[in-house]
Amino acid sequence: LRLHPGSALFESSPKWIVYAQSLFTSKAFISTASAIEYEWVRSLLPLLENYDDEKLAGCSLEDLKERTAQVSKEKEITEMQRKRALVKKSRVHERRTTDAQVSDAKARYLARKRAREAAMQ
Repeated sequence: LRLHPGSALFESSPKWIVYAQSLFTSKAFISTASAIEYEWVRSLLPLLENYDDEKLAGCSLEDLKERTAQVSKEKEITEMQRKRALVKKSRVHERRTTDAQVSDAKARYLARKRAREAAMQ
């Protein structure tokens, strides 16, 4: 595991940290981390020598990677569906003006512009 580049601790690279969350993208990252001092945890380290990380996490590292990949895939699918819905919605809107109305408005604008230019001369 390594600190996520978006972590506030990423640049400082502390020697000891406690983290609450890990995530897997192309690599395994730590997020929600705090820097700690060795002296704070020295007495607890013997208790952690034989801990079962799979029991602690509730699953194996491979299962965790698969779950993370599935969540990422679901988010990607949801994002694609949202984009498709926006495209579909944009196609539904009918044009409110006809080409003739646009041409008429342009002609009126140009006539006003010519009148202003003539008034300034």
